[in-house]
Amino acid sequence: MGEDEGQSKAATGQAAVEYGVRRKLGDDDFGTLREVLRGCPRTGVGSR
Repeated sequence: MGEDEGQSKAATGQAAVEYGVRRKLGDDDFGTLREVLRGCPRTGVGSR
């Protein structure tokens, strides 16, 4: 039950981070960073 809330919250946070990164680095570097983020363990992104 609580896991869905955590996932949506993490997804929103990640989207905001990605948007900020995209504006700073541009799409090319952003694509590389996205691959790095995708490689992180599930609990490694957006969890505190």
